[in-house]
Amino acid sequence: MEFETFTNSLGSRDSASAQSRLTTRSYSGLSLPPHEISVNTPTAYATIDSTTSENIDRAISHVESQSLSASPRMQSRHAMILHLDEKAAFPHVLHSMSNSNFGDDNVVPNHHLPLRPDHALNNSTNAPERYSKAISQLDTSTRIFLSDQGVLKLPRGSITHALLAVFFKHVHPHVPVVDKAALVRDYSARTCSPLLLNSMFALASHFADEGLVIAVGVGTGSSKGEMADHFVQKARLLADFGLEHDHETQLVSFLLLTQMWQTWTMERNPRYWIGRAMNVGVGMGLFRRVHTMRMSEEDVLRRSRLALLLLACDAMTATEVGSPMTLAEEDIELQLHAERRYFESCVTSPITPSAAHYQSAELDFMTTSLSLMLFLREILRAVYAARPVTTQSAALNVVEDKLRHYNTIVTPLPLAQQQIPPDDSSPHPIFSLLLRLRLLFNRLIFYRGIVFGRIRHEKRIYDEEALLVTVVDICEVVRYLDSHQFLPICPGWTTTALFHASAVLLNFYAGKSSIAASDIAIDLPTLIIQLIENLEKMEETWNFAAWIGRAVRTALDSVKRKVDLRQQKQNPPTRDGDSLGAERDPLTPLSADMPLDNGFMDIFDWHAIFPDGIPFQ
Repeated sequence: MEFETFTNSLGSRDSASAQSRLTTRSYSGLSLPPHEISVNTPTAYATIDSTTSENIDRAISHVESQSLSASPRMQSRHAMILHLDEKAAFPHVLHSMSNSNFGDDNVVPNHHLPLRPDHALNNSTNAPERYSKAISQLDTSTRIFLSDQGVLKLPRGSITHALLAVFFKHVHPHVPVVDKAALVRDYSARTCSPLLLNSMFALASHFADEGLVIAVGVGTGSSKGEMADHFVQKARLLADFGLEHDHETQLVSFLLLTQMWQTWTMERNPRYWIGRAMNVGVGMGLFRRVHTMRMSEEDVLRRSRLALLLLACDAMTATEVGSPMTLAEEDIELQLHAERRYFESCVTSPITPSAAHYQSAELDFMTTSLSLMLFLREILRAVYAARPVTTQSAALNVVEDKLRHYNTIVTPLPLAQQQIPPDDSSPHPIFSLLLRLRLLFNRLIFYRGIVFGRIRHEKRIYDEEALLVTVVDICEVVRYLDSHQFLPICPGWTTTALFHASAVLLNFYAGKSSIAASDIAIDLPTLIIQLIENLEKMEETWNFAAWIGRAVRTALDSVKRKVDLRQQKQNPPTRDGDSLGAERDPLTPLSADMPLDNGFMDIFDWHAIFPDGIPFQ
């Protein structure tokens, strides 16, 4: 079979170290199955960390360090603006959280998180140059192995054109992560990334007709599955040996590759967790499909591309909180059901001027939500990372400053007497309610880590009161969502917020607090029951809402029995007596005497979420 080889474009640069060692050979299909490569490949492959799949947090952190290279222009802890490189960004994203939010006397520089390193942003390298440099750093046996595998060979022009046409017709509208204009330009100049092309070809294989499958001619020459595996194998080799160094190309390629699988738990290379994290993020409702925008198909795809790229960054933090694997196992169609049903119900008439409001509101929501999720990772580091007391105190003060700042830019909860109009021409009220809930969730994680982590003893009463007020506010926001029938269409991460809010209320109800029970003028059991009922209303959309609801109800019954028994055995405590201190001693763990196996109720212990140690130490 006839092929064009990508190595032709490498001839003008470092030919002695690259091209001469990657001689073109006849290609006869894959010689090694995917899971046997580590036995036969040379030393470069063996250096891949084989333990990363055992620790999700470490793997996600590794991926984050690869795809979120912070700009050296980061100078201020107050900076909030997030964006991609200029090719993919939009002005209203760049300026949605402008410096004007800080006031004239506190202007700070922007905070950039580019997906590409500085040299890539300046277009100083292209794929042939990147691959030539990477190949020159490999040993001879590795270069021979990669040559035998034909990793830099592409199908002849007519087949490549057909595969690209199939991809953009059948795949791109649903997974619009490829910049089509840039790819066409690079392909014409023969500077396309082989990793990206093989990732695209792998997905296109599933939509190829019989003639195209026969023309590609891999394996038996008659199977779409063999054809897809052929391109996936080449893409994996290109990635595993580190031939592609452009961060955005890596990100896009892995987002495409992981569309075909929902599990990568045995994968050694941590970069594959980008796609894993994206799937979790979709399950948490972080990606909002563009349904309501009055714009051209090209603009819709461009904005969807931006949403997906932002989601990939967002998901890095999302998987660090709650129960990510439980969320990840949800069927992908179920994950998208709530988002799709909501936006399809909000389609506006072409003559309705509010369409422009929806455009801005969707992207403002997405950008602010992303910023809050990245802030959540900073909170986790501040609270749980091992560091000197003085350093941790400074980190906690920074977090509190940012919490106050976000409180000024996120819409406050409506007053009790106000009603949300059912048909308002302004952006849909669910956006502001969800952002308020997201901010309160961040506050909850922050103060819960301080209170139950025994941090900052001198402010313990203040921190406990702040934690309790935050949880009560969460219940109020959720009550608003419920009163307007928004709960069934809320994204999946809201169930995680309700889970943590329930855990805090249970701890206060059980007496694990320095605040005397008589000083809490709040009906804690009633609030817990409200959250259980809220979770029940979300069961139709999110299966794990039912799981969390049953766990909270079981815990409530257990705590109530313990509280009733304690009150029966003890006389009412006095404020001046020593019995009050004994009254507030930690109770038996909630998991004791529970009708659940395997320490099920340990999930209400924050530290149990990180059984192998806090990942930020």
